[in-house]
Amino acid sequence: MPARSFGYYDKWRDEVLVCPRCGWRGRFEEGSVEYYETLMDCSCPSCEESPMLAVVHYPSGEQSRAHWDHLTEAEKQSVARREKWEAELEASSLKSAEQLPDLPGRRLRMTWDFEAREGGGHQTVIKCGDRVVWREPAIYEGYRRFAEVVVILKSKYGERLLDVEPTDESGYYLYGDRLSSPGIVEAARAQLAEGRKKGASERRREE
Repeated sequence: MPARSFGYYDKWRDEVLVCPRCGWRGRFEEGSVEYYETLMDCSCPSCEESPMLAVVHYPSGEQSRAHWDHLTEAEKQSVARREKWEAELEASSLKSAEQLPDLPGRRLRMTWDFEAREGGGHQTVIKCGDRVVWREPAIYEGYRRFAEVVVILKSKYGERLLDVEPTDESGYYLYGDRLSSPGIVEAARAQLAEGRKKGASERRREE
């Protein structure tokens, strides 16, 4: 039986969920709840191999604004903070190779670091040695963003870019709770090596 799916403003808190294996009955918040970037899910708290019973998708800013009169003051403040953060991310995120500085050297190794910001919040800091190449607001479970940024870095620095290595400090925010996230990050890093091999092969053919 597939897990039930709810929007955040549906009446999921009042729904009684039933485990198809053991017959456990309870509401979403009484089950085994896991929280992710865009949703939370509930599994049976009694079964050893807990089946997922329901998924609740977090609201978009537009959905929250549509339900504004039903939000608590704390929820309204949370929405306002989220909208401010999203606006800041849009304004300051890396979008093209033209935003990146020119760097000397034939072999560039970069790090993907994580730092606290003055005034609160955190930022991703990309460095080449001691030089800061780019800063932008850090995204929790930002492994997809990592892959996007690596593509942009590659378009700027080409085969000179040998690697973009996450630091230990960046791991929590970069990987989050997704078991597949380290593999996605490693795949993005592996593409840099594949690109170098392809380039070298093409140059040998031309010779």
